[in-house]
Amino acid sequence: MRAALVLLLVAALAVTPAVAKTKGEARAAQLLDTCEKFASGDVLIVEWATAQGWTASEGQSDTVYAHIYNATKTIEGVGDVTLFGLVETYPGQTLGYCRMDVQSPAANLGVLTLNDLPRLSGAVQAVDGGEYGTWQGAETGRDYLLLASQTATAFALQLTTFTARSAAVPHT
Repeated sequence: MRAALVLLLVAALAVTPAVAKTKGEARAAQLLDTCEKFASGDVLIVEWATAQGWTASEGQSDTVYAHIYNATKTIEGVGDVTLFGLVETYPGQTLGYCRMDVQSPAANLGVLTLNDLPRLSGAVQAVDGGEYGTWQGAETGRDYLLLASQTATAFALQLTTFTARSAAVPHT
C-alpha cells in the first residue's frame, strides 16, 4: 500500500512541472490569438472583446477606411495587458495591426514557444535573460509578420497582417 502511495506521489510530482510549464507556454499563443482577432477587421471586435472581459473601445479615426481599437485587461498569470489595434482598408487588401504590452509580467509567457506554431516560421533567441522572436507566416488569404519579446520587466507582441479582399467592398 505504501509503495503504491509513493509511486502515485512521485508520478504526481513528475507531472506537475509539465502542467505548469504548459500553462505558461500557452500564454503567448493565447495573447497572439486575441491580437489576431483585433487585426482581422471584424466590425464586432469591441463587443467580442467586452464579452471576453476586456475593457475595449473604438478610437477616433480621420477616415472611414481606418479603425482604431484600444483595450485593457488584467489576466491572471499574465498581468495588466494593454492592447492597441488598427485596421486599414485598401483596394484589394486589408492591413491589420495589433500590439500588446505587459509591464511587469507575472510569469514567463512563452515567447520561445511561438516558434512551435505551424502557421509561423522565423527566428527565436534567448539573450541576456530575455526572449526575442521574429516570424512570418500565412493562413488562407492572410499573411503575418510578428515580433515578440519578453524581459524580466516587460512583454510585447506586435502583429501585422495583410488580408486579400475584394477591391469593390470597403470596410466601413
